[in-house]
Amino acid sequence: MRWLSSLANAWGAAARFASAFGQTGEGTTLSPRLQQGSILAKSLGRSIAFYQQVFSLRVRAQWTSMQLETDEGTDTLQIAGVWLEDQNGRVIEILENADPAKGRGEQKPINHIGFEVHDVRAMYKQALAAGAKGDTPPMRVIAGELKAHTAFVRGPDGERIELVRLMTR
Repeated sequence: MRWLSSLANAWGAAARFASAFGQTGEGTTLSPRLQQGSILAKSLGRSIAFYQQVFSLRVRAQWTSMQLETDEGTDTLQIAGVWLEDQNGRVIEILENADPAKGRGEQKPINHIGFEVHDVRAMYKQALAAGAKGDTPPMRVIAGELKAHTAFVRGPDGERIELVRLMTR
């Protein structure tokens, strides 16, 4: 499965900003591409199981703490996390945040993450069977030149997940 381009649109302004400058100080061209989206989870294990079961993502890396190294020194954050990767190398980073009041608890302004799927209805049912909550049932969307079959579910921590199949006509 591939990340839906709608997630890329969420960061499209940043990519346009970076490409507007075109060159780094060393004369090489910047080529930004979407690499990951990140969500916060109350239970890392539950989220890993959900995304593996529904979207067949594999664990690329997992950690129990993060070491941050800057010119000023090193700091360690006791935050567990995982990178879950699709077959094309796109990544969802999930950070465990059991107590949102103690951390970076906001998931705004990101509206949703999206997965391009072959069969929206079947994937919607599979997600519900894995514990997702229905948000928007399968429907057809026409937005200018964009035509798609789409549905939304809520993942284990309330994150909005779009299931989409782009239509050629």
